[in-house]
Amino acid sequence: MKDFVKWHIVKKEIETSLRRVFFLEREIWWCAVGENVGTEQDGKHERFARPVLVIRKFNSDLFWAIPLTSSVKEGIFYFPLIVHGIQRAAILSQLKTMSSKRLLRRIAKVHPHVFSGLIEKMASLLNKTDPLRGPQVPNGNL
Repeated sequence: MKDFVKWHIVKKEIETSLRRVFFLEREIWWCAVGENVGTEQDGKHERFARPVLVIRKFNSDLFWAIPLTSSVKEGIFYFPLIVHGIQRAAILSQLKTMSSKRLLRRIAKVHPHVFSGLIEKMASLLNKTDPLRGPQVPNGNL
């Protein structure tokens, strides 16, 4: 059962914190992602945290993150990573805009070559047809 009440208490602490975090693209951080709805990735433990990879830094306060899982996953929505000898997967379908206030602790930094491969896979994913609906014919109508 999801504990939204506890998450809202933690979220309020995060929002009112004056702590400044300095982060860069390609870094993996423990991040308070929270208690989320449906099949969105949740955090764990008392801070509702999980590792995330910083994909794009927009400014000192805002970035795109991809959550990581320690479950071995394959397919077009996952990108395999090894972090400190532990197999993980970046969950590409869960790309999310986040505040730097959520960042708790830096874990590692992804090698530029690996990061480039992940970005290429994301770009490929954006250009593919929906695997659940098949190819769509664009007609310009909204």
